[in-house]
Amino acid sequence: VALGNISGAIIALFVFSISVVSFPMLYDRDVDFVTAMVTSVRLVIANPVTMVLWCAFIGILTVLSILSAFIGFLVVLPVIGHASWHLYRRGVEPAAAADEIAATAA
Repeated sequence: VALGNISGAIIALFVFSISVVSFPMLYDRDVDFVTAMVTSVRLVIANPVTMVLWCAFIGILTVLSILSAFIGFLVVLPVIGHASWHLYRRGVEPAAAADEIAATAA
């Protein structure tokens, strides 16, 4: 049982790491999915405490939504989506700034 929980936690951490900011980034910028996933993993590595707390918060809200006969998802999913968008905007520099940095480096 413990081995199953540990392996499930590792898989969940992997999926969270590659997707936490990759989905908002794909909507916001014209980048490929590999760039978005690498950016997401870099953000998780740079901010491990914040990301673990965010992951736990999402898990807790999901469990509470399930316990409320799935009605809680009507409120929780839009709130998580909106908060994730703001997390992405804070964690990843704007595209214009990234373009300026790339232009001056070249």
